[in-house]
Amino acid sequence: MTLKVALEALASDAGVWDDVSTTLGSARDSASGLTVTQGQMSWASDVTGLLQTYEAMRSKTEGLLGAGATQTSTMAQGLRTVKTTYEGSDQAAVERLSSAWAPKDE
Repeated sequence: MTLKVALEALASDAGVWDDVSTTLGSARDSASGLTVTQGQMSWASDVTGLLQTYEAMRSKTEGLLGAGATQTSTMAQGLRTVKTTYEGSDQAAVERLSSAWAPKDE
């Protein structure tokens, strides 16, 4: 694999993680709107603890989805940072070598 191909792969992978982050963020937003009241469930939902259990599960799911969206976005940014670092290192090497060696005119 050449450096060019590897850099393209880093950019492509970053895009995939951005898509995953967007999907998880949308799912988190959906989960945040899934709250219910005792009247929507049943009169027995509060007495039996179902309402509290449902809210705990909904809240936990919302939190996990949000954390997943944040982490996958961070991964995408990390891949972009690696790509930029390699590009800068490659350019710096070219500049060092070109200043150390100059072809002779014939």
